[in-house]
Formats: sequence, structure tokens, C-alpha cells
Amino acid sequence: IKCSHILQMKYQKFSDSESYSTLIEPYCLKLFHQRWYLLGKNKNKKNRLSIYALDRITELEETEQTFELDPDFCADNFFKNYFGVFIGDDVAPTRIVLRAYGKMIPLIRTLPKHISQKEIATTDSYSDFEYYLAPTFDFQQEILKEGHELEVIEPQSLRKKIHSELKTTLKRYQKK
Repeated sequence: IKCSHILQMKYQKFSDSESYSTLIEPYCLKLFHQRWYLLGKNKNKKNRLSIYALDRITELEETEQTFELDPDFCADNFFKNYFGVFIGDDVAPTRIVLRAYGKMIPLIRTLPKHISQKEIATTDSYSDFEYYLAPTFDFQQEILKEGHELEVIEPQSLRKKIHSELKTTLKRYQKK
């Protein structure tokens, strides 16, 4: 990354049976949920910024080709509207309100889920927390992980998505 060398990489997604080759301009590394990720411009995908789990890279070679890192690029600014590492052009940042119950209230207060977190309402039985971020897959998984102690209040589209995921999960546990 410091030398601005383009990388020749073979990468295998969990969803694919075979790896594919691509050229990457490496921008930064990010640690999320005990896994390291590489953010880089994918030369085979119209220079789109993409994220790669380091443990899914099957081959890696530094080329002699160099690139110019955008002087305005800042990793913190790039990821500020995301919960983790999932990025996507199809998921825009939006206002999200989560309602926390029980032991989740002090947990979220002392360990914020995102830098944009604000506590906007407090009662004897719950607290509402506001966020501004893209509700990508990893943020949805974070909500689902908390079970009955966390509820999506806004936006309705995210609430419906979480509801659908919970219904699908419940079906797996119902007797046949």
C-alpha cells in the first residue's frame, strides 16, 4: 500500500466454487469481527472500490505497476457511513432508529454501535438510539444478533427486512 504498487490477486468468495483473478490498487486495510479486509480499486470492475477478506485471497503478487492514490482519500471518511466492511452502491446512508430494551440499553450506551449514535428518547422500559449509516448486510446481522432486545423503529423498509428475516428463521424452528 505504501509503495502504491498494483496487486495481481486471485480471490475466492464464499459463494463461488472457484477463485478469480483481478488487479487491485490497494487503498487500506480494515479489521472487522476478527477478520482483516483489503479495500482497493478493482481494475477489472471499472475501478470500483471493492472489499476483500484477506483469508479469501488464494494468491497475491505485487506487480511493478504503480498507481496514484487519490490524495483526498481517507479511510475513516470512506467508512463513516458503514457499520462494518460491507459497502455497496445500492445501499444509501439513511436515518435509523433502534429501540433497545433491558440489558441492551446500558450496553449500547457504553459501547456504541456506530460513531453517529445518539440517544434520542429514554423511558423506564426502553431507550431509542438514532444512527446515520447505510443499512448494509453486516448492520442487519448486528440487529438480528441482539434478538428481542433490539427493535428497528425507522425506516420501515429496514423494519420490514428484519421482520422477514426473523420469520424465515422462525420457520426453520417450527415442527414439521
